[in-house]
Amino acid sequence: MENKKILDVTKPMITSWQWHATLFSILSDDDNAKRWIFSNYIQLRCYDIQEIFTGDDMLLADIMPGSSSLKECPYLITSLLTKEQIESYCGNIIDFIIKTINLNGYVYGVFDEAKILSDVDVEVDYKFPHELFIYGYDLEKEVFHVGDFTFKDHYSLNTVSFKDVQRGYEDITASDDHMFKDDYKGTRGLFVILKNTSV
Repeated sequence: MENKKILDVTKPMITSWQWHATLFSILSDDDNAKRWIFSNYIQLRCYDIQEIFTGDDMLLADIMPGSSSLKECPYLITSLLTKEQIESYCGNIIDFIIKTINLNGYVYGVFDEAKILSDVDVEVDYKFPHELFIYGYDLEKEVFHVGDFTFKDHYSLNTVSFKDVQRGYEDITASDDHMFKDDYKGTRGLFVILKNTSV
């Protein structure tokens, strides 16, 4: 096994939401994918949603295709794995992410970023569930390479320790996982994203 592997990412053209930043981080340099991007990212939409932490009504402004863009883009292949599948296949989240990256897969899912941001134990009740994009690892430094909005108040590429990723993953319950709970019947899991080179 390699000591280090970092999959290709570029500075995303759009960073309005994590799902767009992730798609563009993977595909911004792909000329074929740009045809799909430039013919789909043309419509702004606004609609009411409930804020995931407070339950308050809020107006969401987003570009279509919205949060489903990772699944709809023909230049990406997304696979869904439940927490139970991940643990049965690999034993733990760290090995799963490393094996996925070794197979040229990006990992995307909800983690408790309060556990990632804080070195001290935060209140048991406080969680900050947020999507995290993982695209590389370094075994010597025991870090993952990630793309996220949380660490620098804007979308940026950073490293997060294996320990913090594991804590952030284990703390999320099915009800915290806003990506899975509605579409996937209350389960908890992660997306594996591969570039689709057959298009």
